[in-house]
Amino acid sequence: MKHIFHTLLFFAFCASQILAQPNIILIVADDMGYSDLGCFGSEIETPNLDKLAQEGIRMRQFYNSAKCEPSRAMIISGQHWHDSGIQLENGPTIAEVIRRANYNTYAVGKWHLSGNPVDRGFDHFLGHLNGATNYFKGDPSFRLDHDKFEVPDNFYATSAYGDYAVKFIEEGHKANPEKRFFMYLAHTAPHAPLMALPEDIERFKNTYKAGWDKIREERVKRQLKLGIIDAKWPVPDRPSTIPAWKDLSPKEQEIEADRMATYAAMIYRMDASVGRVIDKLEALGIRDNTLIVFISDNGANPFDRGRKDVPGALGENHNYGLGWAFASNTPYRLYKQNQHNGGACTSAILNWPDVIPPTEKVNDTPVQILDLAPTFFELACAKYPAALDEKPLPGRSLYPLLTGKKMPPSPPMYFHLYDNAAIIDNNWKLVKAFGNAWELYNLNTDRAETQNLILKEPKKAQKLQQEWENWMGNSQLKHVDNEPKYVPLQND
Repeated sequence: MKHIFHTLLFFAFCASQILAQPNIILIVADDMGYSDLGCFGSEIETPNLDKLAQEGIRMRQFYNSAKCEPSRAMIISGQHWHDSGIQLENGPTIAEVIRRANYNTYAVGKWHLSGNPVDRGFDHFLGHLNGATNYFKGDPSFRLDHDKFEVPDNFYATSAYGDYAVKFIEEGHKANPEKRFFMYLAHTAPHAPLMALPEDIERFKNTYKAGWDKIREERVKRQLKLGIIDAKWPVPDRPSTIPAWKDLSPKEQEIEADRMATYAAMIYRMDASVGRVIDKLEALGIRDNTLIVFISDNGANPFDRGRKDVPGALGENHNYGLGWAFASNTPYRLYKQNQHNGGACTSAILNWPDVIPPTEKVNDTPVQILDLAPTFFELACAKYPAALDEKPLPGRSLYPLLTGKKMPPSPPMYFHLYDNAAIIDNNWKLVKAFGNAWELYNLNTDRAETQNLILKEPKKAQKLQQEWENWMGNSQLKHVDNEPKYVPLQND
């Protein structure tokens, strides 16, 4: 894509005038729930990501766009997806901008946007252009740079992403040890289809026989102990759309436990892949001056579209279903696509040893994926180019937060996908889902959105609705899905 840049927008302050420009790695999980990492309350073993959290910052309020394409378009463009296009049709990419600051740029994993990353500012790419893939067999959209990538024997996508992330970093460092890099490591895991290595599934084979009610209860306890949630916040009950675990048949419980074991195995292997990248940074002596950011593109996926074979098999098969999505999103309500926190609030980790002291911090500053691009540009001393008809970047740099300073008050945050919408302003959240009426929540006292205050605070709700409508303009909400309900499993 060609751009004619008429102006250059400069950041008023370049953090790297004081600190050396860091290497930057942005790791994005796919369809992972808020509580699915150990450092956010999970029973799933994620030692490498937990270590990043313990030595960095865990963000309690890191907001995405609740679905793959819009979140990724916003990450890669730094713009709302309404402006970049949901497939990233408009404007410069983060790689095009940061490469001009003398950075190597690498993309690994899932793309799910228009074109090929190597045509959008990335020096190298290994991954698939589609939105999902067979983890063992790949698909025709796999590319190594421009070339079709023939999947080898004994292939597993999550492990291959770690291999190529290490390869790109190592080759770039060998060519020029002083040159920094930006890596977009976009894991497909734990997005469906549920496919994991047999030895990883075996690790979790008995873990989920307790059922989703018990797992969610235990996650809440760990989140309270970790400081991920506050004791004053109400935690929503299991909705009527999901049956109690005890009401499932023994066969159904067995199948459901196997599904979640496979999902957990996918996250476990993703963590191991991340660990190998960290090990390579340490071996090259560049770990301390590398900023690593970990997020998910949206909350857990409740949709249960099709079941073939068994969880973990080589064929196209299961999602993990509504009951486990509710457990994954602990303590939140609703799911992927919704702008309630179950869909739009991701677990997030920021780690930069040279700057962030190892104090196991939990930070409650509200931030959005739109804040990533301006942060990376500032740290890299990269100039942001904008055509005359483009909007300035709507996000703000997180450099103060990284260095232990207080962030200025957050501007309003706007959300929209299909007929799901929200605005957050000064800890008040106006939100709607499935075409239903607006709801109003005070996030200071009710982070899980259980107590609708729309009737008690009508003026507040009206003001927020007007702000959202002013931002949205004349676009119309499009109805897509009703609230998902549990689909009984086949017992044959």
